[in-house]
Amino acid sequence: MTRITLFAPLALALATPAFASPAGHRHPGPEHALEHAQDALDQVDATDAQQDSVRSILEGAMPQLLDYRDEGRQLRDELKGLFHAETLDPVAIEGARTDLVDLFDRATSTLFGIFVDVSEVLTVEQRQELHEVRQERRRRWRRAFGASD
Repeated sequence: MTRITLFAPLALALATPAFASPAGHRHPGPEHALEHAQDALDQVDATDAQQDSVRSILEGAMPQLLDYRDEGRQLRDELKGLFHAETLDPVAIEGARTDLVDLFDRATSTLFGIFVDVSEVLTVEQRQELHEVRQERRRRWRRAFGASD
């Protein structure tokens, strides 16, 4: 079992808006991740001290994550403009692409740091329980929507 699978929903809630969400389509942002984290902590009977620690970790990371989201939106708009221009500029497109790769690297580095910090707050048993809950949700979702494993 990896820490990544335990906190993947949190990662998506935090990171998805930073990258290419379609115009007009709103993903839950980092603010919504606090609610998901609280639900997860409730499911594993986290102590008040654990809940406070996790909340502090997430709230401390929130400004950086929001900056990543804003930077991602700006890059998306820049790329959209470059691809819709009358004349394509391959050098500018490549520059924007490398900026996006850099943003992804910085964002995932921050997220993995959060995962480690949160994982260290929880017990092994709590992390295992979260993994099991996530697997069961995945199975139910796949059954409901006809997706294969």
